[in-house]
Amino acid sequence: MKVDGSPNTQHNLKNIFEKFEFTNCQRTVIVGPDTADKTSLVFQAAVTAASAGLNVTHICTHPLKRLPAPVHGMPSPDPNKMKNVEFLYFEESSELISWFASLHTMSRLPNLIIVEDVLSYASQLNDTQLEKSLARICATISDAAMWLACKSAASPGCDVILTAPARVLSLSHAVRQFGFKISEYCGRSKVDGNSELSFREGKNSITVRFQRHNDVLMLTDVTASTSAEQSVSKTENYFLKLKFVPT
Repeated sequence: MKVDGSPNTQHNLKNIFEKFEFTNCQRTVIVGPDTADKTSLVFQAAVTAASAGLNVTHICTHPLKRLPAPVHGMPSPDPNKMKNVEFLYFEESSELISWFASLHTMSRLPNLIIVEDVLSYASQLNDTQLEKSLARICATISDAAMWLACKSAASPGCDVILTAPARVLSLSHAVRQFGFKISEYCGRSKVDGNSELSFREGKNSITVRFQRHNDVLMLTDVTASTSAEQSVSKTENYFLKLKFVPT
């Protein structure tokens, strides 16, 4: 389905998403090459969550040199919204693990936690046994997310979005065993400049295509498929939950 931003298109897009039953995707890993705009997507997720009044913690190794490209039609990062976003810069995996271990002492509890390039933290633990190291990091994050979900002050719970390079696909068991879903994000094509984000669960799949135009990511196309046997009574809107798609 081509997307042009019209009310009719937005209505059809929402109807497509609502045909799918995906399990609860509170923990997601966006996997893709370094050249892909993974930071743009997770930064937009942070802004969108903050715009809804949610507390967001965005963790990465270094401060952003510039604001990432926004997604057209989504909330913009004005100062009032960004008050709800806490940026933390951890170069060492020990800092990351310590922060998650100390969540129970914090007065401000996040509703969304973003950790960029989780594999870089895992490789610091033991680069020769990367799958075990990644599993340890994911276990730490998963335990913290479950604790937050039980705290009324963190209502409506806590979602987690991680980013990782494409080679994490070969280590997918290390993240899936802790309830993380994997979305694949392809970098910009040299032919048409499009990039795409895809998610598959069972026989269901959604692919959303973006095109970068004047430092803005434009949603251009959505492809969806589902099994006729799948129930639609308990729809979970995956990409809306990730806050990437305007509807």
